[in-house]
Amino acid sequence: MPHVEKFSKLEKKLGFKLIGLNIKPYLGKAKKVLRDKGAAFPVLMDDSRFARNELLVVATPTTIVVDERGRIRSRFIGAVGDFEEVIAPILKRI
Repeated sequence: MPHVEKFSKLEKKLGFKLIGLNIKPYLGKAKKVLRDKGAAFPVLMDDSRFARNELLVVATPTTIVVDERGRIRSRFIGAVGDFEEVIAPILKRI
């Protein structure tokens, strides 16, 4: 999760909140990583298929940008390489 940790450091600079969401079948592995290494941001565990059914997450990793009203403004499937370059323009439009 080092790449995600560096994104969390941009929260104040870009004005967003990073929340991790782990889904089945990765819950066991995620819990172990969090127990061993911790996280600089909140991480939710979804064993109820909420991410799949409500957020339409069909692959991991998926990055979803949600505005202050709870509306999904953008979605990326796969790793986001340069988070600041990709996400900053979206945050400026919101």
